[in-house]
Amino acid sequence: MKVSILIVVVLMVSSCNRGEEPTTTRGNLFMLVSNPYLPLMSQEADEFMAEYDKTHIRMEGTTAREAVVALLNDSVRCICIGRPMNAEERRVAQDAGITVGTIRIGRDALVFIVSDGNPVKTIKLSTLKLILGKPGARWKNVPGSSLSGNIEVIFTGKNSGTYELLQRKFFDLGKEIAPTKTGPTEKEIVQYIRANPQALGIVSFASVVDHPNGVHMLAVESMDTTSQKTFVEPNQSNIYEELYPFTYSLYLYLSEKKLGVGSGFGTFVMTLMGQKIIQEYGIAPETIPSRIIQLKSE
Repeated sequence: MKVSILIVVVLMVSSCNRGEEPTTTRGNLFMLVSNPYLPLMSQEADEFMAEYDKTHIRMEGTTAREAVVALLNDSVRCICIGRPMNAEERRVAQDAGITVGTIRIGRDALVFIVSDGNPVKTIKLSTLKLILGKPGARWKNVPGSSLSGNIEVIFTGKNSGTYELLQRKFFDLGKEIAPTKTGPTEKEIVQYIRANPQALGIVSFASVVDHPNGVHMLAVESMDTTSQKTFVEPNQSNIYEELYPFTYSLYLYLSEKKLGVGSGFGTFVMTLMGQKIIQEYGIAPETIPSRIIQLKSE
């Protein structure tokens, strides 16, 4: 009799365990997110968990490089970064037999910020290339600036998406870009720029989308549809239309061996609601939600 009862209990427990197997809308997910996008992805996760109350998503902020390394080491199954995986990272994934799914969820841009104590409002592409390629460049060579000292270039370090985008996507300088100073996070860089008129900061639009006091973004030289040079401001509309020259995509990468919460979350981010969250945050969604077509242009 006792044996029969034990068998029944074991069968009941086994049945319950099978019923609790993770699915796209049930289970736990830990993901790493590039620091500038942690607030945005937290909003997405909150909405997803509110809709699917049997899911739980936990996130931590980190650098783009560290997120990719964790994905390739099988420490996490989902990451969000503001750059494509580079050739070296894709080769590691291929050699290790890791299948990485890619979802392009939105668009952001690198912006160049200065203190409100610096009067410069626009900057040419040739000037930017000179500043990044030649340490010791001076403000007196930047049109519109009344300053005369050295330009102090500051952005996040080599593990960041910003560094990868500058080095591999936007500039071909033939050598590594060496900032005067690096900042641990983009928010701290913004605070530093506010207090230092000699500094030029390079951060994501996402980090200054709320237009913090004391700093302003520079309009950057670009070509219009008639091949005439013009200066384009970084704003949501110009980023979505890719008129601003330093626009890039925001990615979710997944390495789930079978469909799980990461896949469900990625699908949600691309829905009307998920894209609306990105749009209302202030950067550009990958697709404009059909019911909300007005992009903010400051």
